[in-house]
Amino acid sequence: MITEQMAVSVLPWQAQSGTGAVVGRLCLSVGTALAGVPILARNPATGERVTGATTDATGWFGVADLRPGLWLIEADLPKQVVGKRQDAVEVTEDGVVEASLSPLLQRR
Repeated sequence: MITEQMAVSVLPWQAQSGTGAVVGRLCLSVGTALAGVPILARNPATGERVTGATTDATGWFGVADLRPGLWLIEADLPKQVVGKRQDAVEVTEDGVVEASLSPLLQRR
């Protein structure tokens, strides 16, 4: 029988990073996911821009390693899709916040 608590090492992803993340999902009002849509995160206070994120086959996206503060999350929607292209979110240290850009509509 073990009577002492054993120390467990902190894994790198568990360590506090001092940054946060934004996640979201792009989909049409009928539930269809929008894949391959470029996502931009922009901090209006610092001018910092984070590019390279795109939505996956389920419409999900994530942008990590953002400094705490206000961030504008922008979706470069296809021309035939209309709706909310931008959302303002407050990123907190070691937090994950959700950007709300759906539901979207497709023009006929």
